[in-house]
Amino acid sequence: MSEANEIVVPAPDMRVLQMILGQQDETRRLIERELPVKVGVRGESLVVTGDNAAATRAVALLKQLQQELPNLHYIAG
Repeated sequence: MSEANEIVVPAPDMRVLQMILGQQDETRRLIERELPVKVGVRGESLVVTGDNAAATRAVALLKQLQQELPNLHYIAG
């Protein structure tokens, strides 16, 4: 079994952090269900814990979501 890894993903502010996590943390729960990771919040950062491969995939997904937020906000607005 791989060793647990912790990767911190900073968010620019709490609003962005809340948008990434989803309404009632639905996005966080989906990621945790699909990948063997835990996603937590520390300050204005997300903390992903899991084996190296899964944590790296989750971080890539979270960063992609963060990059897409301006487009999603425009559609919703």
